[in-house]
Amino acid sequence: MAMVLIDFDLPDFQDSFAWEGDENTAQRAAEAVRQWTTRAVFDPLDEYMLRTLVQAPLLLNDPRTREGTQAAITAFVLQLPTQDVDRPGVICDYLAACDIAVTIRETARQFIYRVGFAPRRLNNKRKLTAALR
Repeated sequence: MAMVLIDFDLPDFQDSFAWEGDENTAQRAAEAVRQWTTRAVFDPLDEYMLRTLVQAPLLLNDPRTREGTQAAITAFVLQLPTQDVDRPGVICDYLAACDIAVTIRETARQFIYRVGFAPRRLNNKRKLTAALR
């Protein structure tokens, strides 16, 4: 199983959480989020994710919504492009080979992200974070 560390580095808000899973778990999570957003009439899915990222400080700080918000953000992040010429495709394509860290920032009122890959298995969040900085 891969570890994916998702780190928020926003003005006035820093938070992080880790997800562990494989390609099958990632696909099931993505499908669950797609079904939920369809039932909740969020169209397109990107609109729902933008709203979730904007509200992340509130949603992640509320124990009632934290787990669901983490699941939705993780499913979205795993489908993002790698931004790495040596690793084309989307982030979840590399769950079998790497642990991954994704930092989400807001710059000029836009969300940007940075992806780092580390050899498997550093076994904990602190080591993964240190290896990717």
